[in-house]
Amino acid sequence: MEKTYATPGTAVIHEVLGDEVIIANLDSGIYYSIRECGVPIWQLLIAGFSLDEISTLATKQFHQEVLTDLEQFLKNLIQEQLLIPAKTSTPTLESLSLAWPSIYTPPALEKYEEMKNLLMLDPIHEVDEQGWPRRS
Repeated sequence: MEKTYATPGTAVIHEVLGDEVIIANLDSGIYYSIRECGVPIWQLLIAGFSLDEISTLATKQFHQEVLTDLEQFLKNLIQEQLLIPAKTSTPTLESLSLAWPSIYTPPALEKYEEMKNLLMLDPIHEVDEQGWPRRS
């Protein structure tokens, strides 16, 4: 079975905003940006596609080998604790709306720490299953 990945619970949130993915790790207060080719690759990773499946799709899209770049990108995502190994799933492309850029650039993870203190002060971190604010 091929290895797949997922975000580690509710501490990592993400949103695709046009041609960029914004990811925030609420435990560390660090946020990240992924652009260009990284956007559909991120979408495929969190949808449950394996690295080999993503490599095949990207290689067909750009007519060049991309596996080495994908391995480094995934290594960075795991190192930053944005993805963890997950149970194998059976994802489908039909449920995704991928926007591949016309030119290949290696996927990159941009890291921003300047708002770390502000994010860590936010009382939303004290959230449980009932949400925030907690009603009595």
